[in-house]
Amino acid sequence: MSEFDKIIDDLNKLDIKLNKFYNDVIIVKENEKKKFQEDYKKWFLEKEIGKEFPSGEPRLKTKEVVEEVVEEQVV
Repeated sequence: MSEFDKIIDDLNKLDIKLNKFYNDVIIVKENEKKKFQEDYKKWFLEKEIGKEFPSGEPRLKTKEVVEEVVEEQVV
């Protein structure tokens, strides 16, 4: 193997390591972003909106809840 081939091989290995590192950083950033969104949602619901809504405890909209509201409006 010539000196030139060794240099190319080393550069290829370095490129592979850098790509792996970059992909790992992207994954960590995505995980931190998701955690921040969940933490912010929890904080916002607990601190800014309060523990109780005028219509009861806060809950996510589901198909059943939407159907109940529609039924109540029809009656």
